[in-house]
Amino acid sequence: MFAKRFNIIVLAVDYSLAPEHPFPAALHDVCSSWRYVNELHLRSLNNTLSPIESTFANHIDFDRIISAGDSAGANLAYRLSILARDKHIPIYPDFIYDTLAIRKNLIHLNVSYQILLFPGTGTLKKKEDVEKAYYLDEKFLDWFWASSIGVLNETEQLFISTVVDYEFAINPLKTPQKGLPDALVVSGYRDPLFRDASQIVRQLKEEGVNATLRMYDSMHSFHIFQFLKESQDVYVQIESVLKERGLTGCK
Repeated sequence: MFAKRFNIIVLAVDYSLAPEHPFPAALHDVCSSWRYVNELHLRSLNNTLSPIESTFANHIDFDRIISAGDSAGANLAYRLSILARDKHIPIYPDFIYDTLAIRKNLIHLNVSYQILLFPGTGTLKKKEDVEKAYYLDEKFLDWFWASSIGVLNETEQLFISTVVDYEFAINPLKTPQKGLPDALVVSGYRDPLFRDASQIVRQLKEEGVNATLRMYDSMHSFHIFQFLKESQDVYVQIESVLKERGLTGCK
């Protein structure tokens, strides 16, 4: 949808899903993908790409990278923007590889903009929000959260803490927001996670980031139902902000 409508190259990360692959598997997959994009850029500068890779890389503007996602994907996109800002990608289990990559300045690209659709940190929901939500009840949300985080023993927590801030990985609101890319955040009043979206925008603005919040009287991830008027408006908002910033149209 994004690729066709906005004429952009989309790298869709098929990240590992919980509960079969609990934290931090999904974040690790996203970081590995970001590392690949950085490697691709460096190799394109050094003319060491294969013909197929060159065809792909030649259509990418590495100075106009957008981090975007929906729901859990929005949470991951938000975390990636933070890690890209800090040039800090070490994450379990590729600790040795990524540490060497950092030393070689492999991680060097920036995210220029972030689009966060229905993000959630799992920390701000209230009972009354869940009660008026359309299909995400409290038990469902708690199951999602427990499945995502999983149960880590002391050894696993200790190892993870050596390569990534555990609290940040769980809740990115606990890290400084200054220097993050500008953002468009979309949520709905019938989404039990809407307070998370509002808090993300509030903290971004407080630390000097240009962030826009679009709220609709609808449910979580309603934009996937493209026949809805509200859904169509979401895509209009995305297209508008991307055109305004010159982020549409691949090479």
